[in-house]
Amino acid sequence: MVEPETHPARTLDRDQVRSVDGWATNILGIQGIILMENAGRGVAEILFALEKSTPSKPVLILCGPGNNGGDGFVITRHLSGKGWPVRVFLACDASGYKGDARFHLDILEKCQIEIGNESIMDLSGMISECSWIVDALFGTGLTRPLAGNFADLVNTINQSGKQVLAVDLPSGLDGDTGLPLGPTVRATHTVAMVARRPGFDLPESATYTGIVHVAGIGLPSWYWGHHGPTLL
Repeated sequence: MVEPETHPARTLDRDQVRSVDGWATNILGIQGIILMENAGRGVAEILFALEKSTPSKPVLILCGPGNNGGDGFVITRHLSGKGWPVRVFLACDASGYKGDARFHLDILEKCQIEIGNESIMDLSGMISECSWIVDALFGTGLTRPLAGNFADLVNTINQSGKQVLAVDLPSGLDGDTGLPLGPTVRATHTVAMVARRPGFDLPESATYTGIVHVAGIGLPSWYWGHHGPTLL
């Protein structure tokens, strides 16, 4: 059953997603840290439904430098709260996290969960020992090709043969067009926030998204009736 706050039949592009977040914050007064909490919990619940039982090997959450990484911190905490083994890989130095993502990282650091910031070689070892990879590197806000260490991360993920769940978008994919900007994660499942992205209608995008799910961020059930037509 689809939650009333989500609308998987609709699509929202990059700017529309920002407008939904802005409306939730400026009109409803839902702080960004709460929206991030709701989003991360929604992704975790979908992963629970997909796996159905506690995996014997850790779930590896790869966290990028922005809000997508912040979602990853929340996902980690909720998986751990259900007794799932988890490991976190930071794609940048911990000091680089700001705002809402920093808030949730501060909480996670107190939860006695393994948080690493390793070389690509060490990451390969972590990947070989995991059951799932959660791609929380980059989401809707990415507009340029990934390069350097981030491109290496994508290649490592794609060569792993592991099940991959992408948060919001597979890192490297343009959600508006459905085309890769450059090196792009090939996910088994993608959890989009609030609604699908226009690019998901491009058949070729399924190579990167896998099966698409939609998670909510805490919008009231009447939101789509009042605001949906102005967003599409």
